[in-house]
Order: sequence, then C-alpha cells, then structure tokens
Amino acid sequence: MPISFYDVSTGLHLRGLQVLTNILNKAKAHAATHDIPLDEIVEWRLVDNMNPLSFQVQYMCITALKFLNIGAHLETPTVEDNEKTFSDLEARIASTVELLKSVDRASVDGKEDEKVALPDALAKYSEFTGSQYLFGNNNPNFYFHLVTAYDILRAKGVDLGKRDYLRPHIPDVP
Repeated sequence: MPISFYDVSTGLHLRGLQVLTNILNKAKAHAATHDIPLDEIVEWRLVDNMNPLSFQVQYMCITALKFLNIGAHLETPTVEDNEKTFSDLEARIASTVELLKSVDRASVDGKEDEKVALPDALAKYSEFTGSQYLFGNNNPNFYFHLVTAYDILRAKGVDLGKRDYLRPHIPDVP
C-alpha cells in the first residue's frame, strides 16, 4: 500500500499534537498533586537560556501550519504567539488540531513532488519539493519541540515515560 503524503504530514502532526495534549494533561495532574500553580508550568525550561514550555507548544502548532502553507500550498491563518497561561496553550493546541482536521486529504496528497516556496531563512539552501521540505525541515522541527516539551516536563518531575510519547503514534492502542 502506498504511503499517503497526508498521512506522513498532517496525520503525523495530529498524532504529535495528541502526544503533546496527553503529556500536558499529566503535567496538569502533577501540578494539582504537588500544589504547583498551573500557569507556572508555562515558563518551565530545561536551562535558563532555553525557550520555555510555552514556546515549545507554540512552535509545534506553527510547524504544523507551516507545512500546510509551504509543503501543501494551502492558506492557513496567521496566529499570534501570545499564550501566557496553561489554558491558553490548551486552546492553541485545540484550535490547531481543529484546523488540521478540517484539511481535506485530497488537498495534500499529490503535493509531495511540487516545488515549495521557502521562507528566506531556508531559501538560500536550495529548491525543495514538498516531501523534501517535510522530511528535511518540517518534521524534524516538529518532533524536536515535542521531545523538548516532554523533556522539560520530565525534568520537572512529571511522571512521564516512553509509552506516553509513543502510544498515540500506534494506531488502535487505547
């Protein structure tokens, strides 16, 4: 069976955002159990000069939408990165998931070999096709920020394990 460009892009972004939602839910439970103000979590980071959890969440959402713009040649709304509270982050993820779920599979499939218009920061490297952009830039960025969010929460004591990261990626696993 051929692999669908939609499945390896938007489908993976949806599953990654589900992982993010799950680990944030565990962080919420951790905060309640340990009497940590929920909005304090938004600013957690691994080291002082690193971007906080809020940035990791925002950039995952940005990356998912960038794929639609750049890799699939679809219009998506511009969203400001102004989330300050834990609830704001949950709403950002929910709105991104809603937008991704509204994308018609047929509008993504078949775009893998089309040339993409890259932002200036990437344009200097070469021309990319949709699949080269997805696999060479977009998915690595998306997963970098997912793993960083996971690592921030784990380092702060949230009870997370490998299964919390992998489970949503495996179809039909409760």
